[in-house]
Amino acid sequence: MSGYDRLSQWLLPVGVLLALLAGLTIPDPGATLAAVSLGPLDVTSMSVIVIFLISGIAIHGATLHLTGLARVAVIVCVLNLVLAPTLAGLLLTVVTLPTGLVFGLAVMISVPTTLSSAAVLTQVAGGDQAWGTALTVVCVFAGSITAPLAVSLLLSAEVIVPAGPLLLRLVLLVLVPLAVGNLLARVLGWRVNRFWRLIPSLGVIVLAWVTVSESAETVHSTPGQQLLLAAMLVIGGHAVMLLLARIASAGLPAERAIPAFLVTAQKTLPLALTVIAAVAALVPELQPYAADAVVVAVLWHFLQLLVDGTLAARWGHRVVSTPTVAP
Repeated sequence: MSGYDRLSQWLLPVGVLLALLAGLTIPDPGATLAAVSLGPLDVTSMSVIVIFLISGIAIHGATLHLTGLARVAVIVCVLNLVLAPTLAGLLLTVVTLPTGLVFGLAVMISVPTTLSSAAVLTQVAGGDQAWGTALTVVCVFAGSITAPLAVSLLLSAEVIVPAGPLLLRLVLLVLVPLAVGNLLARVLGWRVNRFWRLIPSLGVIVLAWVTVSESAETVHSTPGQQLLLAAMLVIGGHAVMLLLARIASAGLPAERAIPAFLVTAQKTLPLALTVIAAVAALVPELQPYAADAVVVAVLWHFLQLLVDGTLAARWGHRVVSTPTVAP
């Protein structure tokens, strides 16, 4: 395996770990970067746009095999958006958790897959990138509609999180740059070379860095016992998502099993933070618990990036070494 192959496979998990350490120990640089904006776009939005712009260029000329795609998309959406919140609801009926943790769990388990990480990890793992992008887009847009309802049911409150603004935001951040990138590839003949392929991973690392830097004060002020309980909840939650992901990928060819697995396993942090803020504003009694919910969301985000990034790197190594791989 070449040095570039090793770099492309391990850049994401190692970079995310370093981002976590840097954001928690020296948060000022990341928080300063988070405050940078280009008109209405902050660094998080710009990172997502760049990732999908490059994805649009990369998938030009790729064949999107439609056979079985609709069936797998339905399975992924049902597992990620319906069954996962249902299981969380069953847990909350038998286990009493602090309100802040319930708030964070309700939001994280209800939001759809990551806006960018699942697609990037599919590339790292050597999976079908066109399938990864298609499944991500379908799950994200379906989740923007189902998440408000799921959060309301899990919190047992009359929470109305407007789906319209979320949907518009996703169109601008995901579909528009994806279409523009594909158009640039068609009209100008742009192609993604081996160094451009590192940019999506770097974008996810930047997202992780600025997010934890902004949340560092909240994490530091959280009592140790609460952090430990949140960490246990997050580990259990992602373990369930990995189990559901294994179900989604069962019986598929390796290159399609990888995106089905990764899209099912992940949950988006940017949308989760948006929903937490919206719910806290709409339900005043939950506002004091918003900080605890943010801690759950941030811990979940980093755990899934570390675990799934490591899995993707291992699968990518097998793709280089052998002709087949299955998660």
